[in-house]
Amino acid sequence: MRLAPKQQLYRFPWSLKVTPGGLQGGGTASPKQQHYFAFTYWGLLMVRKKFSQDDYSFGIEAEKRVVKWLIDIGYEASKPEDVYAHDVTYTKGGEEPFSIEVERRYKWENGVFPFSTINIPERRWKKLKTSHFMVVCRDMSVSYLVYRSEALLAYQDQGVAVASNVHCMNEKFIQVPRKRCLFLDLEKTIPRSIDRMKHRYLWKDF
Repeated sequence: MRLAPKQQLYRFPWSLKVTPGGLQGGGTASPKQQHYFAFTYWGLLMVRKKFSQDDYSFGIEAEKRVVKWLIDIGYEASKPEDVYAHDVTYTKGGEEPFSIEVERRYKWENGVFPFSTINIPERRWKKLKTSHFMVVCRDMSVSYLVYRSEALLAYQDQGVAVASNVHCMNEKFIQVPRKRCLFLDLEKTIPRSIDRMKHRYLWKDF
């Protein structure tokens, strides 16, 4: 009898033991069963990436870089102390504050983003109601700003994409076309605006 999805994930036969080195089989479990449950076990480990201080610091550096850049171009900006708050909050001229979720990419060193879409992971979605999304390259020289309206449009048009890699399994993403995002040179500090309405006709096919 086929197990229900949750049972498939969490029920292991008595003949398999979870050890620091992985799974050990024995008893009545066949090699095929051992392979199946070992695959499921490692799949569970991949669902959530373990916390890494290096990864955390890598991301924090980008958030601070964005705050500094926003201040340099004429905004009031800060990084909230609350770890559950938005990554960056900014305002200008007494306007209502808005926020940006910032994500720094390891595999993108600098220059043009090497993929045709910018993926927004599921864990970021709940904050897009009051936030834009920004990806920053590894050396923090450039970034792309994804307006929340573009994220919503991509979701309505294309739905959700699912991907698996060494860090996650079956993680959901909203894929926003790169050409619909605003390219920003973080090394240029000439006063400017990142307001959505001022850039609605400025997208380019980079």
